[in-house]
Amino acid sequence: MFHDFFTATEFNRLDRQRRRDSRNERNRQSDVDSNIAHLTEELEKTKRILSVITEICIRKGVCSEEELAEGIAALQPDEFESPEEFLANLEATDDRQV
Repeated sequence: MFHDFFTATEFNRLDRQRRRDSRNERNRQSDVDSNIAHLTEELEKTKRILSVITEICIRKGVCSEEELAEGIAALQPDEFESPEEFLANLEATDDRQV
C-alpha cells in the first residue's frame, strides 16, 4: 500500500516532528500573548503618566485645556478624539481621581 520508504520508523519520526512543531507553535503563541499583555500594561502606565503630566501642565498654567486638546487633535485628526471629547474625558478622569 505505501512505498517501502514509509516504514514504522519513518512514521514515528514524522509524528515526533509534528508534535515538536505543534509544541513550538503553542510556545510561540504563548510568547505572543505574553508580549501583548506586557505591551498593554506598559500602555496603561504611559497613559497614567501622560494624564498626570497633562494635569500638572494645566494646573501650572503651562497651557489651557483647550490649547492642549487642539494640539492633540492637530497631530492626527483621524486617530485622536475631538477636542470636546478630550476635555470631557479629562474632566471624567479628574472626577475619578478625587
